Amino acid sequence: MNILHVLSQFEVTGAEAYAVTLIDEQRRAGHLATVVSDTLTLPTRA
Repeated sequence: MNILHVLSQFEVTGAEAYAVTLIDEQRRAGHLATVVSDTLTLPTRA
């Protein structure tokens, strides 16, 4: 099955952490799981 997860942000908070866990399990089950986000924000030390 093809599964698309749409997130409004990709800062790692509760919902995003849950989505990553869910996607890992979906991929292990043989599904094609993809994430789309309007932003990709990663923590920096800048």
